[in-house]
Amino acid sequence: AVLCVCLCVCVYTNLAHHLLSLLSDAWIQHFPNTITESDLNQYDLLIVAFAANPSFTDTELNIIYDWVNNQGGALIAFEDSQDYSPIGTFFGLTHGGYYFDVIENLNSTFIIDEPNHPIFNHVFGTGNTLSNYSWVGHYDMPLPNDFTILAHDSTLDATIVSYNNGKALFLTDEGPVNNSFLSPGTGITTPADIFFGNLISWALFKN
Repeated sequence: AVLCVCLCVCVYTNLAHHLLSLLSDAWIQHFPNTITESDLNQYDLLIVAFAANPSFTDTELNIIYDWVNNQGGALIAFEDSQDYSPIGTFFGLTHGGYYFDVIENLNSTFIIDEPNHPIFNHVFGTGNTLSNYSWVGHYDMPLPNDFTILAHDSTLDATIVSYNNGKALFLTDEGPVNNSFLSPGTGITTPADIFFGNLISWALFKN
């Protein structure tokens, strides 16, 4: 069957190139202005990247929530600050903003809590593949019971969390998938490429 991938709100060119290279039979669609239940049910994966809070109505957020919880849809939300975290906020997370003066080197601040999770240990590579990226966003602790920390920073706040009631992943920064870190081609050549490849593999395939 054709894998249906939906990019919502913000599509970075390199991200789209890598999706096509990873999923040669994928149908990549940028959502129209309004998300409906019938629209979303056509897709296997929803990627929301750098979406401002007013991007979705309450009706659309409820549709996405139901799609993840009850329809088997996979969600990856790359958020960025209190003003760019509509999906995580609706699911119950609190984005705490940036640490501009703290994060200098990911090797010393980014700590993987679940090293065997497929996004860190899968077909495209293992370990801390984002070692050269400065992670600056965080979710406030404690997390709601519906979430599991996959990675945190040196301040002990969460940076990547998974949702326990469906296949959804929330990241506190969109930087690892913007054009500054994903390579411009279609090969897996940078650490961010490896991380993104594992993300998509986790989202769309049984692990």
